[in-house]
Amino acid sequence: MCGRIIIKKSIQIVEEELNLQPRQDLYNFRGYNIGPGGMAPVLGTEREFRMMRFGLTPFWSKKNMLLFNARSEGDYNKDNDPTYMGNKGIYNKPAFRGPIRNKRCIVFVNGFLEGPEKEKLSKPYYVFDQEKEFMGLAAIHDTWLNKETGEEIEGFAIITTVPNKVTARIGHHRSPVILRNRDYSTWLQATHLDQISPLLVPYGLDTLNAYPLDPSIRSPRVDDEELLKPIGQAVIKRNKVKFKTEFDTHGFGRKKKL
Repeated sequence: MCGRIIIKKSIQIVEEELNLQPRQDLYNFRGYNIGPGGMAPVLGTEREFRMMRFGLTPFWSKKNMLLFNARSEGDYNKDNDPTYMGNKGIYNKPAFRGPIRNKRCIVFVNGFLEGPEKEKLSKPYYVFDQEKEFMGLAAIHDTWLNKETGEEIEGFAIITTVPNKVTARIGHHRSPVILRNRDYSTWLQATHLDQISPLLVPYGLDTLNAYPLDPSIRSPRVDDEELLKPIGQAVIKRNKVKFKTEFDTHGFGRKKKL
């Protein structure tokens, strides 16, 4: 599960590194504890960020929903085998089979919250990349029309897979699909499912880490950067932790459309 995301830096960093269309009206956006129902800037195929709700409602649904995660395995791997490498059931799920084909997007975050499978966010950890300020999470989106009010709601769901090394260390059985920089364009542009299937796997680089947070951040009403300060040691000990921005601009050249 990935039910809380953190954006504490300006998305202008991503725009400048990837030569994206500027959205200066979003540069001041911050979200230190964005949960289902919250808003976040999301990058789609138009090479421009736009605000979407964290929580997807299929266009055909009769009622408003908040599907904030989409399992890449779908109904397969019900036992959450961490070594599962089989079929991608997401391709056949009614709520996701359309968006996974033609409404893919990327949610750029500075980190996300996760907790052990049993304690959940009563024992929260902040997961981040030690070598990048922003991580690109694979996501899908859809637009739902409220027929009573006429309001259109565009929402997104983050794709999840089996645990990566850090979420496994925390004791959680899932992890968001974190895209490598070289795969951004493939995720957004691919026309065949066999092009994206290899991307729906746990993050393979050894740059992730996590540290424990004050449990008060579990409240969805809390939005305070102070609560992102560590209250204990990182789960993976390293001699030195430093942040740097490393973007690979494959397919994101200036003036070039995705």
